[in-house]
Amino acid sequence: MPWITMNGTHVFVNDKGEVQKGPSALLEEKKQTLLKQVSSLVAEKKRLYSNMDITKPMSTKEKELNKKIASIYSNINKVVSEKRRIAR
Repeated sequence: MPWITMNGTHVFVNDKGEVQKGPSALLEEKKQTLLKQVSSLVAEKKRLYSNMDITKPMSTKEKELNKKIASIYSNINKVVSEKRRIAR
């Protein structure tokens, strides 16, 4: 069976109707997805902009890439905070 909502909480239920995973597992999956995304963007940044010249300003594309990376790290931090809040 899939993820379902029980009493406002997402849970994973097996074929017998037993809860197998709760919100923490759902958040962990989201965190892992975000980590994969940011890893590929960081690798792309290193590949494209490894020979940095500090006397020249950053290109627009590099700035956009930095914004994307920062945004994803921000989302990861939000997910971690949520997991910690649930664990209490």
